[in-house]
Amino acid sequence: MNRPLEDPSPESVVACLAQILCKRISGRVISDFQKMTEERQSGADSGLANVWDEICVQKQGDYSFYWDAYDETARQFALSEVTKLEPHEQAAIWLQTTEGEEWCYEDEDDREKDPVIHDTVVDYIVDEYLYAAASNWTNVRIRTFLEMY
Repeated sequence: MNRPLEDPSPESVVACLAQILCKRISGRVISDFQKMTEERQSGADSGLANVWDEICVQKQGDYSFYWDAYDETARQFALSEVTKLEPHEQAAIWLQTTEGEEWCYEDEDDREKDPVIHDTVVDYIVDEYLYAAASNWTNVRIRTFLEMY
């Protein structure tokens, strides 16, 4: 059963759509990382099962030498998903960013006509959703690894 929208303002509706899209994309990226079992950098004896476990360990502990590679891969996976979105969906996410908020307050005559930048959208999803999930994600493998190191 659908619940009524508490705030039916355009801003609230756009924010709600953006949140749904960001969670969906983040979930797909997590799934992609969980499928990556042979690409692990922590070694076979680490107890970590996949690259997602490794990312979670690094967000909750210390970054490894390989962090930049993990981060770049996360952004590439997210970009792949963002480019599949409709323009209005990309714009809904972009409007949640600092750049999007600033654009909203510009004089309409001075606004750039197509301001959505994929990199800004990707950064927002990765930083606000994917890495937030990694910071809170846990399982026995992650807990054991963090206790050991």
